[in-house]
Amino acid sequence: LTHTAQQNLHNEQQSLQQVQHIPLQWVKTPQITQYRPTCLQLQQITGSHTHHIAQLPAPALQEWLQHSLQTLPLTQTACWHTALQNHRLALPQCSRHPLLHTLQNKLLQLQLHLQQTVSHIQTSGAHADFTPWNLRIINGQTIGLIDFELYRPQMPVLYDLFHFIYQSVILIEHGSYAHIQQQ
Repeated sequence: LTHTAQQNLHNEQQSLQQVQHIPLQWVKTPQITQYRPTCLQLQQITGSHTHHIAQLPAPALQEWLQHSLQTLPLTQTACWHTALQNHRLALPQCSRHPLLHTLQNKLLQLQLHLQQTVSHIQTSGAHADFTPWNLRIINGQTIGLIDFELYRPQMPVLYDLFHFIYQSVILIEHGSYAHIQQQ
């Protein structure tokens, strides 16, 4: 396996171990049956699929979105620091392209506005690939989640919900931005 593939396996193994220490009643994650740097074997999770947010069991969805809920100063969150780092990494490419340079300036304005107007945000752990193809509905009341290599322990509380809606509308329904807003 490539180094990146091995890193993804390691991330998934670490994330599953972290999530499985959280007492969850309505959310099921696969148990690790074997792990080596080149192999991760997991218990299979079966259930039905949906790409409609309203069909997800509400108690399970609420439990997942709030499983490690905390309110933190915006500038002390991991997601804020990641956004700033990505912004700095993009600067060299943006200076060579007028459109990217304009976008970069808008992002700087947004960053300053957020720093001045948002003191705290609610965060929770996020699957970060919370999509119809990575979840199963079990017995109509439990959500089974798979594919945890992108898990982040601290993201804005509705990150996964937005990701589910965005992926469902764009990739499955081939909908527009207006359709996303309706959801």
